[in-house]
Amino acid sequence: MDSRVLEPFIEGLKIVYKSFGIEDIEKGRYEKKSNLSSVRDVNVIIGLQQDLKGSVTYSMSYSTAQNIVSVMMGGMPVTEFDFVAKSGICEFVNMISAHAITLYSNLNMVIDNTPPTLIHGKSLFTMLSRIQTVMFELITPSGNIEINVGLENII
Repeated sequence: MDSRVLEPFIEGLKIVYKSFGIEDIEKGRYEKKSNLSSVRDVNVIIGLQQDLKGSVTYSMSYSTAQNIVSVMMGGMPVTEFDFVAKSGICEFVNMISAHAITLYSNLNMVIDNTPPTLIHGKSLFTMLSRIQTVMFELITPSGNIEINVGLENII
């Protein structure tokens, strides 16, 4: 997969974190997978349409999701994955996707995204598509986040 296609997701996440005063983000693992799947506790899925067709899944542990929402709420502790935390993590992914889509427009690509879908649970295996996928991990102060990108018309 062309790295130009992946970079907007990474940059979108960095831009959102920077808006909360956090800039210490590192790239972690990179892996090609035969399907779009996750074994993490919290998965937020965004569908992509137009010039890119497929899905992006942001996957993380419960503690990472709670830490992210805490950052979004100015440091207020988030001790449960309740409605506020669920809503917050979906909004976090919406913000990342909005920035990624703006960056795609700089590549003369038109991308539409679907509203986020949240799937969560302990010991959960989520298989969303049999399409080839690229997973890259970002190491953040809130915890590790996997971004799984499965695109029909790129890979």
